[in-house]
Amino acid sequence: MTDFELIFVILVCWAIGMQLGYALGFHRACNRLIPELNQERETVARLKLLARMQGEQS
Repeated sequence: MTDFELIFVILVCWAIGMQLGYALGFHRACNRLIPELNQERETVARLKLLARMQGEQS
C-alpha cells in the first residue's frame, strides 16, 4: 500500500467516524428534546382549553 492509499484510507475512516459521531449526537439530542416539546405542547393546549372554558362562562 502506498503512502497515498494509506492517507486516503485514514481520511475515509476519519470522515466515517465524524458522520457516526454526528448521527449519534443528533439522535441523543432528539430523544432528549422530543419529550420536553410534547410536554410544552400539552401545557399550551391545557391553557388554551382553560381560557376557552373561562370565556364561555362569562
